[in-house]
Amino acid sequence: MPRVPRLAAIPLVVLASAALLVLSGCAATPAKPAPKPSATRTAAAPSPSAKPAGEVTVVIDADSVTVLDASGGTAASVPFTADAATASSRLGSALDETPVSATVTDDACYPMLDEQSFGGLHIYSSPDGLTRPLNAQFYVTADAAKTAGGVRIELPSGQAVGDAGDDVIEANLKAPRFESADGTEVHYDVASGSASGDPGTYYGALALISSGKLASIGSPVFYARDC
Repeated sequence: MPRVPRLAAIPLVVLASAALLVLSGCAATPAKPAPKPSATRTAAAPSPSAKPAGEVTVVIDADSVTVLDASGGTAASVPFTADAATASSRLGSALDETPVSATVTDDACYPMLDEQSFGGLHIYSSPDGLTRPLNAQFYVTADAAKTAGGVRIELPSGQAVGDAGDDVIEANLKAPRFESADGTEVHYDVASGSASGDPGTYYGALALISSGKLASIGSPVFYARDC
């Protein structure tokens, strides 16, 4: 399934005294966290030690997908407002990889999705348009640590799928965290809103921790909605 789980949870700080909320349907209001997450953007600071010198990386945040070259410079930065064909072309050129195309017909939110995959990095778009924040023309997920060509796919703080969940949390201490039916959701780059506010204005990039490991990355997402 191409979708990253949405907020279906209660804050960690009140887990001992409240029942686990499981999201069903396409909209829900998350429980009020304590302390209240700030509406100010909470992006993690990059971790210089997480990236070996001379390594090309893909970084996913709330606004874009970026390929950093071996010197740390930007080889390509594609905003989610770009069309999917442009995104696939620019990322493919920067990665020196050719994506594998597929059509997804079993997604819970869209009758059909176009998928362009670079190994563990997946680009999704819909001919009928997306119900995603920022007027996004495509969204991305990562379900493996590297692209087909061996390029590491990271959070801004330096972690990739398969890395220890504790490392993700430690590197993103200011990010809102929630327990869900799928694991621990880390809202590592909140572009807008707060968990206690309007679900339609609370969105950004999400990291899912499951079984002690970073399991997937997705952006942009409405944290409190399935679709």
